[in-house]
Amino acid sequence: MLGVVLAAGHGSRLRPLTSRWPKPLLPLGADTLLDRLARQARAAGAGRVVCNAYHRAEDVVEHCRLHPGRAGGPVEVRVEPELRGPAGTLHTFAEEIRDSGQAVVLSGDLRTGGGLPRFVAAHRASDALLSVALVHVPDGSRYGVFEFDEDGAVSRVEEKPAWAAGRPSWVSAGIYCVEPEVLSFIPEDRPFDFAADLVPALLAAGQPVNCVAWAGAWDDLGTPSAYRAAVLHEVRAAGGEPTEDGGVCLRDPSAVVEEGAALYGDVYLGAGVRIGAGAQVRDCVLLPGARLAPGGLAVETVLAGPVGAGGS
Repeated sequence: MLGVVLAAGHGSRLRPLTSRWPKPLLPLGADTLLDRLARQARAAGAGRVVCNAYHRAEDVVEHCRLHPGRAGGPVEVRVEPELRGPAGTLHTFAEEIRDSGQAVVLSGDLRTGGGLPRFVAAHRASDALLSVALVHVPDGSRYGVFEFDEDGAVSRVEEKPAWAAGRPSWVSAGIYCVEPEVLSFIPEDRPFDFAADLVPALLAAGQPVNCVAWAGAWDDLGTPSAYRAAVLHEVRAAGGEPTEDGGVCLRDPSAVVEEGAALYGDVYLGAGVRIGAGAQVRDCVLLPGARLAPGGLAVETVLAGPVGAGGS
């Protein structure tokens, strides 16, 4: 089985962080999203892991070249000249998918845990060309919402419907299993999505789509607030030095906290971070290279360093 991590997108919802960082290289505790997902794909049976790159592609290429061990082995990067969409990018790896006989595809802005082996097993037990992991969310208006017929089979998908605002919905988790035959349903001349385009194309052709309820941890890290919450969850789980009020700080050895500065709540300090004398930080994520001036104040935010700082 081939593991595919989708790493090409601009990460528009994560701006301004993704103006400086490619989304899959954002730190997640001591990990990056890309490395975490690559290891999970291997643990679920992927003998080979690839990823596409477009936005800040040089950073993705350099990271994978320098740090293969963090991903549990090599990650082969294919730089795309233009964005092909989450499903369209499968043509970038068409030869590898055919050689492997199957692929598991993971969106590069997810924090997941525990559910991937079960999902792959459910796909292999089906006769579907495509399996989609679904999660139940309290508000479906930001996602592709799946609807089902009386027999429980998916009947249609509606992308970001206004009627789903504040309404619990089953939506795509951004995790898929595909058979090589699915490539024939994906055009090569335009961007193509899984939920919005591929699922309807398969249904129109009479092909079943296997929907599997995701059984593990799952967070969509597509916004700065969601990303900060996920990183601080990792900080609490990993432990570290105590902060002023009993929280936890996970600090890279190269991060500097100058005399008189105070940390409160849960805090992540990446490589090369410097917090000036007398500054105060509460419940924040400071990405590699970030600076907080002497006497400064940062509360419940994410601070990024200069472009390219600490990206690997």
